[in-house]
Amino acid sequence: TNLLPVLKEQREYGSGIYIPKVFATGGTRIVYRGVMEDRVEAVAKKFATEHPMNEDFWSKHIKSVAIAQQMASEWNRLAIANKPVIFLEPTGYQRSGSPADDDVMIGEKVLVEPYVPGEFKKYNSNSGWVCDAIDGEEMLQAFSHWTYHKSNGTQLVCDIQGVRCRECYRLTNPVINSSLGDCGITDLGIEGINAFLYHHE
Repeated sequence: TNLLPVLKEQREYGSGIYIPKVFATGGTRIVYRGVMEDRVEAVAKKFATEHPMNEDFWSKHIKSVAIAQQMASEWNRLAIANKPVIFLEPTGYQRSGSPADDDVMIGEKVLVEPYVPGEFKKYNSNSGWVCDAIDGEEMLQAFSHWTYHKSNGTQLVCDIQGVRCRECYRLTNPVINSSLGDCGITDLGIEGINAFLYHHE
C-alpha cells in the first residue's frame, strides 16, 4: 500500500501512518485522512500556502482550541443546549521519513486529530457569516455569542464547524476573534467580533 511515511510527534512519543490522499480543503488547510499506527482513523492537517518547520507555528491554534474547549465545558455545564459541544484536540506532528507523492515536506509541522464520521457542516465563520439554523443548531450561534459575554467582550469563539453526532457536536478548527487580535492568523480581531454580533441577534 502506498502510505505516507511515519509522522513523528513533536513530544517525541508515538507515531502515525497516513494514506496520502487529500480528504478536504479549506481556506488555510489541506486535510489528509488515514489511520494511526494502531489503525485508529485520523486526519492530518497541513497549512495550505507554506511548509512550516517551526515548532511554534501551530502553537496559537492549539492554544485557541484549548480556550474554546474550556469555554465549551462551562457552556455544557449550564445544560441549556440540546447537545453538548466538544472540540477535537489537535496534536502537533513533524513529518519524518522519505518523500511520498503528497505535498508534506520532510520536517514539516502538521496537526493531527481523530477522524469523526458523519455529515460535516459549517455553522458560522470568523467573518460574520451564520448558517440558517435548523433542528436546534441555533444553539451553536448562541454558544458563540455567549463566549463573547463570558469573556467580557474580549474573545468570541467562531468558525464553528464539525459533525452533529447522536450524543454531541464534535467540532474542529475553531477560531477565536479577540479584542487584541493575538489568537493566530485567522483571528480577525474587533472587526470579526462586530461582524458576528451584527449578523446574530
